[in-house]
Amino acid sequence: MKKQLQKGFTLIELMIVVAIIGILASIALPAYQDYITKAKWAGVLAESTPVKQAIGQCLQDNANMGDRCATIGAGGPANIDLADYGLAAIPQPANTGESTPLTIAGTVNAGPATAGIVAVTITANANISQTPSTPDTLIMTSGLDASGTRLVWTNTGTVPNKFVK
Repeated sequence: MKKQLQKGFTLIELMIVVAIIGILASIALPAYQDYITKAKWAGVLAESTPVKQAIGQCLQDNANMGDRCATIGAGGPANIDLADYGLAAIPQPANTGESTPLTIAGTVNAGPATAGIVAVTITANANISQTPSTPDTLIMTSGLDASGTRLVWTNTGTVPNKFVK
């Protein structure tokens, strides 16, 4: 009697392959979406770099008085303007579909340990936010480190830190 050769795959083999592909896709898709969101926020953060540099220089020159370093083009308290530090206007995102214009707000807290704070606020629209119905807001707040000698920026907004680190 002749033994018949198998032609093709059995149903079990095909089901195993489909299950493996499904498992790999369920792991890869969320990671890919996070990667895309992080890349979009990286672009916005890069565009905010001149703002942070100008604020840092202004704070250094003005005894960390945050309210003095939160004005562009109008002359703030003590006639200090970020235009004097090379920032003539707030940069607009290259892709306007990704975020709204940057805004700057300055406050001054009492006491040397909590001297001047300037917050740079960026609100994303549905194209960059993880949840389109509630756009994320990135609030980069300046402050001094524990030694009181170095300016550090922290995220105090609704954007998860994994996207802005």
